[in-house]
Amino acid sequence: MVGKNYDKMVLGSGIEYSTNCDITGVNNNVLVAGGSGSGKTYSIVLKRLIEAQNSNLIVTTTKNRVYDLTHRMLENRNYQVLKLDFSYPELSNCYWNPLDVGSWQDITQLATDIVYANCKRMESTSVDPYWNETSISLLSSIIGYVKCTKGNKANMTDVISMFHSLKITNNGSEYVETNLDEKFQNFEEKCGSDHFVVQMWKTVSVLPVKTIKCVIGSLATTLDKVFTDDVLKNLSPEKEKKCFSISEFATQKSIIFINISPCNVNLYYLLNILYANIFNKLIELAENRGGVLNIPIQIVADDFACAGAVNNFQQYISIFRQAGISTLLLIQSEAQLENIYGDSAARIIIDNCDTYVYMGCNDRISARNISEKIDRPLNEVLNMKIGKEIIMRRGKKPQIFVNRYEILKDKEYKKLLKEYENEMTGR
Repeated sequence: MVGKNYDKMVLGSGIEYSTNCDITGVNNNVLVAGGSGSGKTYSIVLKRLIEAQNSNLIVTTTKNRVYDLTHRMLENRNYQVLKLDFSYPELSNCYWNPLDVGSWQDITQLATDIVYANCKRMESTSVDPYWNETSISLLSSIIGYVKCTKGNKANMTDVISMFHSLKITNNGSEYVETNLDEKFQNFEEKCGSDHFVVQMWKTVSVLPVKTIKCVIGSLATTLDKVFTDDVLKNLSPEKEKKCFSISEFATQKSIIFINISPCNVNLYYLLNILYANIFNKLIELAENRGGVLNIPIQIVADDFACAGAVNNFQQYISIFRQAGISTLLLIQSEAQLENIYGDSAARIIIDNCDTYVYMGCNDRISARNISEKIDRPLNEVLNMKIGKEIIMRRGKKPQIFVNRYEILKDKEYKKLLKEYENEMTGR
């Protein structure tokens, strides 16, 4: 029984579940582990999109074909279908403005997410933690200044431009003097010394010259890596493109496809910032609605571990269910997840997925863990036939060596494929 106004989740041949947690008693977080070519994207992700009727989806993928095949079908179901393509910005039909924030706390959070976009920076012993915290204050002051002076027209290009205009102008003074001091002094005269922007700038302005040079250099490295010219094209307003508003997305029937390159590590840092922004905003919106979103939202993350670690994801996934949020995470192996997140965080992520689909891989860590969970010999798991899978769901007996969903025989898929091929051939 799927339940009215809920999608069904198809995870294998003849195996489907309702996404209504009140009916199932479990969360909708699904972890899919399988080696390259095991069919994760087509038999799981593509089928999830084919079944989408009532949920809003945030689909991150490295494969444009998923969007190409499904967007017309979804539009016919009255979905607002957005595409944010960081690999090929010209293919995007929307843009994302990170400065679409509503409070000083949001600005500090955005600055923090940018500084720690590479989560390894939190763990690094080569970077003084004080530099990171001061980088957050510096970036917060600039973001705040841009927001206050440009209002709703403010965007990330303005922030990057202002940061790169920052120059140290000291003439022998111990503490820093810059070419932006006058701007912030004028702002203080207008808005008062207790204003957030003024306080953030003062944190930086009292630093010794040597320290601020290190802070600026460190922050410049991060900003230059993450916010390239191509990236900024997706973060700035364009007449033909709609702004991706998380608040609007959460209240209208919508799906957004986020496309990234599997080879560009810097895009993973940007995705980290975007995810953090989405998660924080969705949880805030849920809290303002009494704890749960109006429309269920699922984050579908293809090649989840390949995209680098999302800061604090193990904490987010622990509170998703109560807000009406869930995840469908595709990984190649548990070892891959542990390598990115560390043993403890990876285990928390796995434990918070009430459904686990194992599609076979060469990783002995994954195979051993599956072997123990289903109480079968390790060699049976390692030698599982291609096209078979193991489905483990909390509260149910594992379904062992079942057939994966045959997407090639799916009537809707064959229809989508025919339409796509006709479009490609101009018929």
